[in-house]
Amino acid sequence: MWLKFLNKNPVGFLALVGSLCLTPLTVHATVGWEAADLIFDFGVYLEPGESQVLVDKAEVGQAFDVKVMWRLNPQDCRLETFRDRDGDGMPEVQALVDDHAFKGDPAHSEVSQIESLVLVAQNGRGCRIDPERDEFLVVSSGGTNRIASNAEKPPAPMGAVVAILRATSFYTPKVVTIKAGERVVWIYADGAKEPHTVTSGGCRGIDCSGGGRKFDSGPTLHKPGHIFEYTFTYPGRFEYHCELHTANMEGTVIVKP
Repeated sequence: MWLKFLNKNPVGFLALVGSLCLTPLTVHATVGWEAADLIFDFGVYLEPGESQVLVDKAEVGQAFDVKVMWRLNPQDCRLETFRDRDGDGMPEVQALVDDHAFKGDPAHSEVSQIESLVLVAQNGRGCRIDPERDEFLVVSSGGTNRIASNAEKPPAPMGAVVAILRATSFYTPKVVTIKAGERVVWIYADGAKEPHTVTSGGCRGIDCSGGGRKFDSGPTLHKPGHIFEYTFTYPGRFEYHCELHTANMEGTVIVKP
């Protein structure tokens, strides 16, 4: 598990490896950066009133578009962007607002031409990204690698969101219940950049054929922000797994009439 973020020193760029062991890295401009080249998943803690620049114009090389997904306590943590909205050369601060693309879990926002993205601890409270609560923050360039197996246009109603977390560990929640005609969205929300799949079929040892082969993302989920979705059109119990980690990555979708 690891985490990249900008240090409070503008020339510092740190990587969090393992249990919060910080090692300085060289700063490079990343114009044309790909989805989730800058990643923030676990291990952040800010003291009350403290703020942390996550990514800014100096790091990327120019004003940039950003997509953010987060599952944080809004009473403790606030996300802000600095953006020159009126063209006067002076960026203004604006709180990041959830657009409810995922019904608020996780929160989601896409903003264009910003100069920096900042995480702020609310006054009197500390802001923590805590793996024990499955809290995460994914920051990527604008645009989404969305793999839709049978998504309708317009998309079917959202039934559930499943996060793929902690490298080779698990899907969360492991079991979701939806109604027929709704879709499930799987979001890669981990910083390991290790490929995963969402493949129908329950596993019994090395045999993962249980439940049939109704959907399969293939090994396309390998960066935070990557998304796979599937619309379940009829009731049933649908087990699924990661083809690359059958020993510990399994989940179930229960579809009710």
